[in-house]
Amino acid sequence: MKKVTLQDIARMLGASKGTVDRAVHNRPDVSPATREKVFKLIEHFSTSGCNGIIMVPVNNRMIIDRINQVYDNGIAVATLNDDIDRSKRLFYVGPQFRQSGRLAGELTGKFLLGKGTVATISGRIESLE
Repeated sequence: MKKVTLQDIARMLGASKGTVDRAVHNRPDVSPATREKVFKLIEHFSTSGCNGIIMVPVNNRMIIDRINQVYDNGIAVATLNDDIDRSKRLFYVGPQFRQSGRLAGELTGKFLLGKGTVATISGRIESLE
C-alpha cells in the first residue's frame, strides 16, 4: 500500500498542504469543519489495511484522543521524539529528557568548579496549572 502523505490528503480535500499541516498539528486558522475532514481521512487510511503508525506527535489532548482511538481500532501506534505516555501508544523512541537534564546539571556543576549552586527541576508542565 502506498504511503499517504499530507500532500495526498490535501489533494483529496481540495485544500493546501499548509492547511492540512495546521489541522494535524492543532494550529489556528483552520475551520472546525476542515479539521474534522482531515481527521476523518486520516482515520480512514489508518484503518484500511494499516497495521501500525509511527508518528512524531504534538503532545496535546486531541492527539492523545486520536492515538487512543486508532489503538482501540486495533492499530499499534509508536511515537518518536515526544513520549505521549498518557496515550495508548505501544512504545516511544527518542531522548530521555530526565536523564539528559540530570547530566546537564552534573556537567554545569563541574564547570562551575565548586562556585555557585546548580538546581535541576523536573516534572510535567501541566502540574503548574
